[in-house]
Amino acid sequence: MKKAMITVGVAALLLTGCGGGVELSEEDTVRVAQYAADLVLKYDSNYKERLLTLEEQEEAKEKLRQAAERDAKLQELLEQKNNVKTESESEKKETGDSNENGESAQQEEPVVMYALNDAVKVEGFSFKDSGYEIVDKYPEVSGENETVSMELSATTGKKLLLVKYVVTNTTDTKAECNLFDKNISAQVTVNGSVKADSMVTMLLNDFSTLKTEIEPGASYEAVLVFEIPEEAANITTLGMSLTVDGNTYNIQQ
Repeated sequence: MKKAMITVGVAALLLTGCGGGVELSEEDTVRVAQYAADLVLKYDSNYKERLLTLEEQEEAKEKLRQAAERDAKLQELLEQKNNVKTESESEKKETGDSNENGESAQQEEPVVMYALNDAVKVEGFSFKDSGYEIVDKYPEVSGENETVSMELSATTGKKLLLVKYVVTNTTDTKAECNLFDKNISAQVTVNGSVKADSMVTMLLNDFSTLKTEIEPGASYEAVLVFEIPEEAANITTLGMSLTVDGNTYNIQQ
């Protein structure tokens, strides 16, 4: 009973602690609740009915504060993505109206390509594309004692596309790589025609919200997750654009 009460309390904190955000779908609400449950249980892999020490209580409070902050950020990203989609649809409609009125369409400007390090600039860190993978769910978890922040599963008729990145601390001291505040979103173009926006997830290694400390000279693997139609899973070409702090970059793959 105690475990259930704690889990419900944490879920309530995450779902109501940041007013004004986008209303989560039923599916996302379940994911947040599951995340909350995992978060509570991860403090003690051999969870038993017992009182937490003062030190454990303080640690739990700090972790929950960070989780609430992360949830607020993710809801903000969802709202931004919805606004961008609405603006884009409005622009397409205006362009279509102009063409129907007989006005000539504007000539397309040449596409400028950017290296990943030129788009995502964090002093003391380098960023490198390390390929992609098609899966049905992510992450794959094995072992009785392993816990994850959440698990993503592709919906029927679709696959998850993982675009992987290696983040390396190029300094001689331990440092925090903070992409959390850069408002990163992404879009892929698969096989020249299939487009998909990056999913807003609560994965701790989500590239768009990454905030982690890395040892000097060490590397960390982060991912962007996209959901694409199953028929597009046989990838021949993959284009990527990143939006960082409001600026969009076409990334060299």
